[in-house]
Amino acid sequence: MTSNGTRRAWYLHLDVRGFFVTLDRRVLWNRLAAVEPDPAVRWLLRLILFHEPTENCRLRGARRADFLRLPAHRTLFRASAGYGLPIGNQTSQFGANVYLDALHQFIKHELKARYYVRYCDDMVLLSTDAAELAAWERAIGRFLDERLRLGLNDRRKLRPASGRAVFPWPWPLLEQVRQWLGSCLVHFERASGSAVPFPASRCALRNRRRGFSSVCRVTR
Repeated sequence: MTSNGTRRAWYLHLDVRGFFVTLDRRVLWNRLAAVEPDPAVRWLLRLILFHEPTENCRLRGARRADFLRLPAHRTLFRASAGYGLPIGNQTSQFGANVYLDALHQFIKHELKARYYVRYCDDMVLLSTDAAELAAWERAIGRFLDERLRLGLNDRRKLRPASGRAVFPWPWPLLEQVRQWLGSCLVHFERASGSAVPFPASRCALRNRRRGFSSVCRVTR
């Protein structure tokens, strides 16, 4: 994009405001039901999707009143009926990707963003034209409002790209991923003995593990 640093590039970091709390379950249900013909599976999906996690729940180390003091977009205890998914559930992560698939297709095929990455409701778009990124931000905001009943967080970032990989996620998380990948390679080598397709030697293994640090390099 930058022709080895000879051209200036910009990145736009966006995320959906209170995504898991403001997600409309009826919209998600319509998307799931449209592609699942099996009545038994549809029954199970509906049961899971419309279960109210704040009813008959056990609270540890906190009271319901503590959650009610939080901003509305931060807690399911203040969510409107039919809105929000519990963040920790694996089905919620799956539902989130199904819900935002329409946004993904819009960015890739209508905005035709060539350099774009998304992790759930966090996304980064890159371009050599800052005005183009600003226009994309407005288009994404309209799409979210009109099609998915969501809104963008006000804390967006439109900044020059530094020439290094830019991650919107915190460094400790990336460091945990790096350590986990490195440990997986160690266990894989020990379990496989000498027949390890990658890396071919322990020295190469150490180099590969060090390589994860450079991959996870972030702009602070």
